[in-house]
Amino acid sequence: MRILIIILISFLVLYTGCKENSSEPKIHDIDTNVVVRKPNLYIYPQSEIDLKIEIEFPLGGEIVASDPSYGDGWNVNIKPDGKINGEYEYLFYEFTVPDYHQKDFGWVVKSENLEKFFRENMNEAGFSESEIDDFIDYWIPELIDHPFYAIYPQFRNTLDLMTEIKFSVEIDHFYRLHYFIKGLHNRNSEIEQPEMINSRRKGFYAVEWGVIIE
Repeated sequence: MRILIIILISFLVLYTGCKENSSEPKIHDIDTNVVVRKPNLYIYPQSEIDLKIEIEFPLGGEIVASDPSYGDGWNVNIKPDGKINGEYEYLFYEFTVPDYHQKDFGWVVKSENLEKFFRENMNEAGFSESEIDDFIDYWIPELIDHPFYAIYPQFRNTLDLMTEIKFSVEIDHFYRLHYFIKGLHNRNSEIEQPEMINSRRKGFYAVEWGVIIE
């Protein structure tokens, strides 16, 4: 009987060790940081509102640029058409965070097709024409160094792991879409394509786009 108990204990120790070794990497094991460039945050209240917006970094990170200046949070006045403090169309910021962005699904796009791709993709996501134009005007001239680009969409369920945006007044709908973009010398293999998640532009809502370049 004693021998059976010893064998059982040994088996349990071995099983537990194997289970721990085969588990997914824990969230704090990643030590690679990336710069998230030019997120544009557009906010549309139903009536004029004074609002405080704060950004938190659950896994670490920091803001490295902002306009208007972030300070300890944005304290802004916003009109229903999205105009901020009477002069800004959106809140701009850039930041560094640990890289937990997904690279399992996305698209591979020829450089000459990027504008068409982003216009169609962002339209499908529910961005307005002016919001898409802001993206195109800034990013298409930047993406010229490679013949192909792998584009991995990052939706809110992923982004909120790294950055949480807090509004002082409860918001009805908040949609976030960042693109993790990697230049390629050739097409290589296809990437599994995702289903797009759409924004809901009703009530008091906000939308955000941003880019990470590898």
